[in-house]
Amino acid sequence: YSDLTFKELVSTVKREFGETGEPICNCVDGWFDEVVFHINSYNKLSLITGNQDYIQVQNPQQINKFWSYLDKHRDKIGKVVDLSNPKEKIKILNKRYKDKTILLGDDNPFTLKSIVEKDDGYYLILTDKDGKVCNTTDPFMNIDACETMIERGCRDAIERGV
Repeated sequence: YSDLTFKELVSTVKREFGETGEPICNCVDGWFDEVVFHINSYNKLSLITGNQDYIQVQNPQQINKFWSYLDKHRDKIGKVVDLSNPKEKIKILNKRYKDKTILLGDDNPFTLKSIVEKDDGYYLILTDKDGKVCNTTDPFMNIDACETMIERGCRDAIERGV
C-alpha cells in the first residue's frame, strides 16, 4: 500500500476488503478502540461497535477522517488488535491515557505515566503535582479493572475541573 496515492489507496482498500468482507482495522484515532472498520456489500465504509452494532458511516467528515487516518497509518491496514489480550490492551491504554490527569481516592490529582504488568498484577505509574513518581500500592488483578479505575479517575478530574 505504501506506493499508492491517496485515491488509489481508498480504491484498493475498498475493492480488496469489500470482496473479502475482512476487517480493515480497529484502534483508529477518534473512535473507540473496539470499533472495527469494514467495507460493506454496497462498497461503503461501515463499522461494528464493541456491542456488535453494525453501522454504515454516513457523515462525510467521519468518512474523510477515517481515510486520512488510514493514509497516515498504512501499516494498520488488515490488522485488528486483539483487545482481549492484556498485553495489547496495555499498549492501547498507555497510548490513550499517558499524561492524563486522574483523581484517585483522596481527590489528589495525579498524572498517569504508564500502566505496567508485574507478576502479581497491573500497576499505575503516576506523578503527583510536584512531579514525584509514585505508583499504586495494590495491584489490579485484571486489566479491565485497571481501565475502569483510570476512566473513573479521568472523568472525576474533568468533572471537578482539575
